[in-house]
Amino acid sequence: MGRRPPMLALDVSAGYRGRTVVEVSASVPPGVTALVGPNGSGKTTLLRAIAGAIPARRRVEVDGRPLGPRDVAYLPHGGLDPNAKVGDELEFYWEVLGAERRDYAVDLLGLKELMGRKVGELSRGQARRAELAVVLALRRRVYLLDEPLEGLDVQYRGAVLGELRRLGEYVIFTTHDPSAVEAAAGWLLALRGGRLAYSGPPSGLKGRVAIRARRGGEVVTVETDRPEEKVEELRSLGYSVEEVRSTAVEELMR
Repeated sequence: MGRRPPMLALDVSAGYRGRTVVEVSASVPPGVTALVGPNGSGKTTLLRAIAGAIPARRRVEVDGRPLGPRDVAYLPHGGLDPNAKVGDELEFYWEVLGAERRDYAVDLLGLKELMGRKVGELSRGQARRAELAVVLALRRRVYLLDEPLEGLDVQYRGAVLGELRRLGEYVIFTTHDPSAVEAAAGWLLALRGGRLAYSGPPSGLKGRVAIRARRGGEVVTVETDRPEEKVEELRSLGYSVEEVRSTAVEELMR
């Protein structure tokens, strides 16, 4: 028998007050996976369950071995003390977690000038960068990131997306932004009602297409499941077609 391909195997059931919120079985390949779905579909609960942050029935294996606490880096929301200085909070978590890339994370996220400020004085984007620094300073097999791009400006959004691609191993991040899926994700998990609605490459999705077209100063965007016919129709009406893109990922987020 040949060696099994690398894989993160998930079999997770979790909930609150006796009610099951998510129940997911999936196999995730190495690289970046986007976890998407409507609000309330169970994305955050699933990440917390995989990370072991909440009670759950879980079997999580990385390359055939049980996932241990030191295999995981988990980014939740609002984990830093608002009354503490940024530098003190980062050093505390880095010491506890055994961070190996501290200076790298500070430089990547532009935190040098913020280290002496209190977390509660930061903007939402600055606070998110500080939270990201805790995780991106670690070397782990699996990275679980809940809305890592939330509040980030274009510069740091690009830096974080690039870092996700460079991390290797297994990265699962939640997002409501289809462009982030396109920019970074080689695999997609979609939840609906706490259950798996899709697992596979984004390119494997089939659905509607959005077409943007221009005629003089008029710009229109139309959605269709018959793009070739719609493009011909628009051109016959004097429009020049500027963009044709799939809306399948967007539909999974609604």
